[in-house]
Amino acid sequence: PLETPVPMHLRHGLGAMALESIRTPAVIIGKDRAILWLNKAMAFVHRCHPKRSVGSPCHETFKNCETPCDECCLPEVLDTGRTMVQDTWIDLPRGERRWGELHAYPVRDPDGKIDSVLIIAFDTTAHQLQLQKVEATARDSHPAKDPGLSPRETEVLRYVAEGYTNTQISNALRISAHTVKSHVLSLFNKLGVNDRTQAAVAAVRRNLL
Repeated sequence: PLETPVPMHLRHGLGAMALESIRTPAVIIGKDRAILWLNKAMAFVHRCHPKRSVGSPCHETFKNCETPCDECCLPEVLDTGRTMVQDTWIDLPRGERRWGELHAYPVRDPDGKIDSVLIIAFDTTAHQLQLQKVEATARDSHPAKDPGLSPRETEVLRYVAEGYTNTQISNALRISAHTVKSHVLSLFNKLGVNDRTQAAVAAVRRNLL
């Protein structure tokens, strides 16, 4: 039996048998961002209790944030009804960084309306480490040019690399969230990346911090 029972209103679109077969970290999040179900693997990754976490906001349980994460894929999946794939990472207690790919699937109720989102995390750490080795070799052979980040952009990049959201960066630097967003978009452009994960990787690989 599942360690956390599947809510009855979700059984139409998912079924306990299907969820029981998932061994990688998985969670179901409702439209209000409350955790409806998660397996032991997801609870282990985020160091939380499977049953006691049900009903809690996902950003509080997984990120220890009071407000929703800026990079959250939940709103887009709920709005579009399409599956999304997102790169992410998490730092484990011993300081080890694990990389992953989040696959977010819309879950529909008996009337066909999107009820919640099922997120399954696939570990891509081995691939990321191999990629780092390949790029490190290429970097040693052909040193990268200075991207020309301003002191403030470098400061924002440091927080991005540590996993801070725009709101958290805004509070830490005492600048508006709009200004933070502008800095983030600017450094994305200068680094030639498309998201926060790629920016963090670029920062480490190019010794920008």
